[in-house]
Amino acid sequence: MKTVGLACTGGGIKAISNLGVIKAFEELGIKISAISGTSIGSCIAVLYAMGYTVEEILEKMKYYAIQYPKFGLIDKILAPIKLVCRGGGKNPKIIETTIKDSALNKGKQYMNEIEMPIFIPALDITFKETIYYTSKLIKDEKCFTDRTIWEAVKSSCTLPMLYLPNNVYIDGQLHQLLDGGMTNNTPTIHMEEFADIVVGVENLYRKKVNNKKVNLITGIRNTFQSMRRSAVINQKKASTIWIKVDCNETDLIGNEKDLFNCLNAGYETTMEMYKKGDLDIIFEKSNKKS
Repeated sequence: MKTVGLACTGGGIKAISNLGVIKAFEELGIKISAISGTSIGSCIAVLYAMGYTVEEILEKMKYYAIQYPKFGLIDKILAPIKLVCRGGGKNPKIIETTIKDSALNKGKQYMNEIEMPIFIPALDITFKETIYYTSKLIKDEKCFTDRTIWEAVKSSCTLPMLYLPNNVYIDGQLHQLLDGGMTNNTPTIHMEEFADIVVGVENLYRKKVNNKKVNLITGIRNTFQSMRRSAVINQKKASTIWIKVDCNETDLIGNEKDLFNCLNAGYETTMEMYKKGDLDIIFEKSNKKS
């Protein structure tokens, strides 16, 4: 069987579909040798790479994916002021808490302490480029292997304008980091350096939007989704297998029922592709030289 690298998509609660794909792969005996992820997909990627099971990851996501994106009344009232004065709404500290506790529980702190090849993109608006938090260096890219695992995930999860940029100092220089999904929502590019087969996951966005009722939040969301869709073309080209998951009308923010619906959607889509023979290439004997 060929080695497989999985690129986990972002997309709020929809990104739980990545976990359904992993669940299907495990049942099919497909071993994931390398993994990447953006936004919520980065949470799933690092937790899996550190050895957490599908069930354990789902349990963590029950609170994280549902509560993290929500804005309360006070958040909504103060959002415009914070956006102008600070560059974003609230500070999603829950990300650091969730991932930090999980990493330390496994005795890990820095990205290069994760044995499995893993990379997480983030958009550096200070230097206007995509950077990568990685456990292994990527050729010809700006990589940071000695940064904390929770910094990596928080940086990749910081949705522009809704959340404050993640300001970090690296070698004495300030880097303002935002959600990697702006440029790399399904990080398949570079995965060929670590695996024979590159599998990318994409979520369909079918929810209809009433353009007559566009406010600050919907405007930001629609702009973000438009950028994501334009970037996905090259990400799809860099994949060997592309798994397109339909989570029906689930939005970026959902509840526990949506959580399980997205998990099942990823699982069922992958199993259906297996039945059709779309995953057969994974089971072919590898000719890659060691």
